[in-house]
Amino acid sequence: MKTIITIGFCIAVVGVVLFLFYRHSRILGDTEIRQMITGSWTGENPKFVMTISPDGSFTHGTSPSHDDIAGVWLIKDGFIVMTTTKSPQNNALAGGVVRSRVLNLDSHRLSLSHDKSGETMTLTR
Repeated sequence: MKTIITIGFCIAVVGVVLFLFYRHSRILGDTEIRQMITGSWTGENPKFVMTISPDGSFTHGTSPSHDDIAGVWLIKDGFIVMTTTKSPQNNALAGGVVRSRVLNLDSHRLSLSHDKSGETMTLTR
């Protein structure tokens, strides 16, 4: 009887661990990313803020205005694709497109890997 209880307990523990691992490691779909990514995100430098709006626009920059660069965004195949429409220095970056894979996203943390450079950036709210 003791052996059956021990085996049952072990199976239950393994089941809970697998469930938690699945919930933590599953890949978010584009619709989930679109819903979760909107809002204001702060970089490692607390003066850097990126605001991703539900209407498909974004701004980012450093204090005090936080809107040095602006543009439009979309989610496609797990990537956020950001096209710049406004930038300082006579719009030198306007029309530029940056693709970043969404590595991790929850209510407090956003991790991105830039497609071309492979650099990883983590933002928090």
